[in-house]
Amino acid sequence: MSTMMRMLSKYQQKYNHSFVIKKQNEVRVGRNINTTRLMCSGLAIPGSTLLGLSLVGGTSGIYHFLQGQQGLQQVPVIPAEATHVYLDGNEISDIGPGVFHELNKCIYMNLGFNHLTEIRPDMWEGLNSLKTLILYVNEIHHISDGAFSTLPAVRSIYLNHNKLKVLSRTVFGPNHPHRLDLHLGDNPLQCDSKLCWMEEAEVEGWLKVHSAC
Repeated sequence: MSTMMRMLSKYQQKYNHSFVIKKQNEVRVGRNINTTRLMCSGLAIPGSTLLGLSLVGGTSGIYHFLQGQQGLQQVPVIPAEATHVYLDGNEISDIGPGVFHELNKCIYMNLGFNHLTEIRPDMWEGLNSLKTLILYVNEIHHISDGAFSTLPAVRSIYLNHNKLKVLSRTVFGPNHPHRLDLHLGDNPLQCDSKLCWMEEAEVEGWLKVHSAC
């Protein structure tokens, strides 16, 4: 057993946590419904003060900001060092302009299982490095023109399980992403000529649509 695993086993016994390795460099520690992710490259002791409430990381420079399942109604203050932000399972219904403006290191954001109803471009100001945006299981029924144009590095957007009936090409602004995976499963989309742009975008090679119609 490695030194890291022996240390984790020790803290597991002390704090009555359970853990499973999800990736080579990541450990998930959980108690009840709260979750803390710890980096194997740098140990953060799992204690009650860390659960759902901490920025944890290691020598790899990856920092997880954890505020999932906290009953939050608005986005909290997030340290600029955060590279992975977890705000899933809250009660957030809107995101004001510039809330994320200091998060230029963030590459992953999870806003799933909230109460968002619309998406606007000013929500994402500052997220210049974001690659993955998770918005599944919200109540999104409207996406404004250029809503994703402020995400120049985005490669995956998850909009599964929302209330979208239409989705326009203009949500990406005048320029399309270099390569984007767009997940649209379980939306009440009207599969008519208004969605033909998706087929054209796939032929052009910059878009891959998952489960639209």
